[in-house]
Amino acid sequence: MTMYSYDLEFNTLTKIGTYLRGGTISQKDNLMESREAIYHAEEKDIYFVGNVVMRNEEYTIESDSMGYNFDTEITKFYKKANIWNKDGDFLTADKGTYDRQNDTYVFTQNSYVMTKDQQMWADSITYMKTAGISYLFQDIQIHDEVQLALLFGDYGVYWTE
Repeated sequence: MTMYSYDLEFNTLTKIGTYLRGGTISQKDNLMESREAIYHAEEKDIYFVGNVVMRNEEYTIESDSMGYNFDTEITKFYKKANIWNKDGDFLTADKGTYDRQNDTYVFTQNSYVMTKDQQMWADSITYMKTAGISYLFQDIQIHDEVQLALLFGDYGVYWTE
C-alpha cells in the first residue's frame, strides 16, 4: 500500500495514521481518494470520510463515508454509495458492503440494482454477481425487460439465467 497526503500523521505507539486535508492510497489495482482518513495498521482497516472514491478496472465506488480492509478486500459504506462496474451495472444503497473476493454486494437500506436488462428495488439486496443470483427483502420491485415482467413482493430470489 502506498499513501500520498499533504499532512499525514502516524502514531508509532498506537499504529494509527490520519490525514485531514486530502489523500490518495493505492493498493494492488485499487486507487482510493478522500478528504480524510484514519488507518489502523494492526487491523489493516482504513476509514474514509468526505468525497470518497475507490476505483479499479472492475468498478468505481463513490460515497461520503466508507471503510476498507486491505487483507479481506471488503468495502463497507456507511452512507449512500453509488457503484458502477465494468459490465455497465449501476448499484446504489444507503448502507452496505462489497466483498471483492466473492464479487458479492450486500445492501441493507434503500437498495437499487440496474443491469442491462433488469432493475431491482428493495429495502435489502444481496447481489452475487458472479453466481448470477440475488436475494431481495422487503418492498421488492423487479422490472425485467427480457421477460417483460414487473414483480412486487416482500421476499424474492432472482436468478440471472
